[in-house]
Amino acid sequence: MRLDAADFHSKLFNLSCQTIICGFSVLLACALSGTPAPTPSESMPLSPKSLLLDVASINDEIIVVGERGHILKSRDEGNTWRQIVTPTRATLTNVRFLDDRYGWASGHSGVILSTSDGGDSWDIITDVDPEISYFDTWFFDEWNGIFIGAYGEYATTDDAAESLKKEWISEEELHFYDISSSPDGTLY
Repeated sequence: MRLDAADFHSKLFNLSCQTIICGFSVLLACALSGTPAPTPSESMPLSPKSLLLDVASINDEIIVVGERGHILKSRDEGNTWRQIVTPTRATLTNVRFLDDRYGWASGHSGVILSTSDGGDSWDIITDVDPEISYFDTWFFDEWNGIFIGAYGEYATTDDAAESLKKEWISEEELHFYDISSSPDGTLY
């Protein structure tokens, strides 16, 4: 059976809506029962071809993060990739390293991951919150950092993200996608 473009888009839209409703039902059931949703990432053979959203480099390695909680490392300038299994399936939107050991990745559902071994293993250090998405991270040292994101929200930490102080920059619910530092240390 051949589908014209309108039929194809209609069927794709219906399938997408069913997937969203099914996924929402699982999350709602988990939330109502008080049990955490299944979250560990899975080792996927095509993970290097998935949506990858940010990149960091430490020493001679490249580290990328993306959808389904994927974190990949390359030691040969991106010719081959090794997937790191993470404790989440949430989309990771950013990765930032302070030095060759300490790094953080964050993203959708308020997920924040940390590593102290250069990205070879990651721990989840926040509770899942579907209302929050973090888009960028900045750490001044091993303990003090800031996470910025959707709807004008940002969170600061003085204990390596073990606890967060959440605040809003604006009542206008603007999204903040990037944080940078000037030579004098001012954040923008």
